[in-house]
Amino acid sequence: MDEASFIRQRVLVARILATAFLLTNFFYLWFGLFLRNQNFYLPAPHIIEELPLAGVRAIACVFSLAALALAYYFHSFFLSSSMVNKALASPKGWLRPPSPKQVTQYPDLEPGMIVVGRLFLTVTLVSSALAEAVGLYGLLLAVMVKDFLGFYALIGLASLLMIAQFPRRSMMGKLIQTLQMRKGM
Repeated sequence: MDEASFIRQRVLVARILATAFLLTNFFYLWFGLFLRNQNFYLPAPHIIEELPLAGVRAIACVFSLAALALAYYFHSFFLSSSMVNKALASPKGWLRPPSPKQVTQYPDLEPGMIVVGRLFLTVTLVSSALAEAVGLYGLLLAVMVKDFLGFYALIGLASLLMIAQFPRRSMMGKLIQTLQMRKGM
């Protein structure tokens, strides 16, 4: 497998993962709208009356903002050139050099390209999962607190973040450019 097909494969897998997370958010939206039309809520009415609704809203909003900030930071920081350099120099951890199996699986690729591909997929998976958590918090607001304005806002924010961070070939291209600059040093 040459570099171009490896890049296409990694970007395609990352896009499939990100699309699945985005579709999950749309499922949350559909489910919340369905529950709203059914007047069905998870806790019984007497439990809802005993819940500190302002506290539940505040906790959901704080967790959502933290997850959004973490997803943005994770995506920005881990796709930076300094992180790629660290990933290529790292002897252990999830940024470790490729295993002998991976090296034999991709004999035409240099080991740094495999590390960059792994980094790209990991960042896509983690940042999409964090953004999806925000949509889940919105669904919890709709189900437990009947706060549909917060539900729509959190689903919208999560979806916007996923769309903004959707994997593009140019993102992978920046990582490869950093890899090539490192080789030239």
